Amino acid sequence: MRILLTRPPEEALRTAEKLAAHGHQIVSSPVLEMQPRDAAWPSGAIDGVIATSAQAFEHAQFAPEYPLPEARRLLRLFVVGSRTGEAARRCGFTGELTSAPDAKDLAEAIINTMHPPARLAYLAGHDRKSDLEMRCDAAHLEITTVEIYEARAAEALSVEAIAALAGGKIDAVLHFSRRSAEIFLRLAQTAGLDPKSVRHMAISADAAAPLHAAGFLHVMIAAEPNERAILALLSPKPAATPSNEVPREPARRAASKVASGPAPQPAIELAIGPAIELASSPASDRANDPAIEPPSELLDALLSAFESELANEFAVIGPASSQASDPANEPPSELLNALLSDFESELANEFARQSPMKPASEPPSESS
Repeated sequence: MRILLTRPPEEALRTAEKLAAHGHQIVSSPVLEMQPRDAAWPSGAIDGVIATSAQAFEHAQFAPEYPLPEARRLLRLFVVGSRTGEAARRCGFTGELTSAPDAKDLAEAIINTMHPPARLAYLAGHDRKSDLEMRCDAAHLEITTVEIYEARAAEALSVEAIAALAGGKIDAVLHFSRRSAEIFLRLAQTAGLDPKSVRHMAISADAAAPLHAAGFLHVMIAAEPNERAILALLSPKPAATPSNEVPREPARRAASKVASGPAPQPAIELAIGPAIELASSPASDRANDPAIEPPSELLDALLSAFESELANEFAVIGPASSQASDPANEPPSELLNALLSDFESELANEFARQSPMKPASEPPSESS
């Protein structure tokens, strides 16, 4: 596959090496350029260090004596991702390390570990979300933010990227942040490009949001917000069932397949788990437990989850234009409806088999 990378140059180089090792061709067009800022280490006592990106340590330009080597060895570290932790170690920060997959989970880890009046230095970029700082502030922790670097937007896509996109020679674009996705869309529009028919792979739902808002249909989201997971989206998938053959799968296996898929949304996850338990539980338990959700509502939740899974699969198969050009292919909307109808029937049969049998009511006796 020919992949368009929009990461900053240093990060793009590391990612390109991994992609090339799997036989992919790379086109690079950084939409962000990292610039260090003249930031000084905060004065006064510091109890811990927070960083959500390796850039915080890679672009730090503190005076050699600050923080003191002893402080670097003792300060507790709270970071997002293993690469950020590795960058901290290279800078001499060897204290106890807590890592989380994203800023939201990191904030919770900080709050559960540190207690007021603790003071932490947050090594951050100039353009960032304030969620972590607000969450810690609400827990009465003192956060001193040190803006280490600034991510400046590129003025244009590279000449090679524009030519490849215009010629239909890009198979996928990788997006590693919401801001980079927004900048890519703006630069593509400026160049007169409409890359909606290209597959787009985002590191998180947040990074994918601008693509969805712009009406892009072929968007895939990594199971976890890290490089390994987004690159996994490029792995070959089993051949799709021919579009004129509707696959049939029993309800429990279909539901389990959705439940075990990549990063289900919380609402879907909550709906599927109880539904599978319900289908497997004795009928008497379901009849006597007022807390159990009515099967009709569970059916609706499962159908919604299955529909989302199908939509993602169609996005993987490829552009709608390539399907439309093949007369043997059934329109996606019709196939979706057929699959949903089949899934609904299987679920209904499963619930019917396990539902309590109610005695037929006797007709009222006629008065003589």
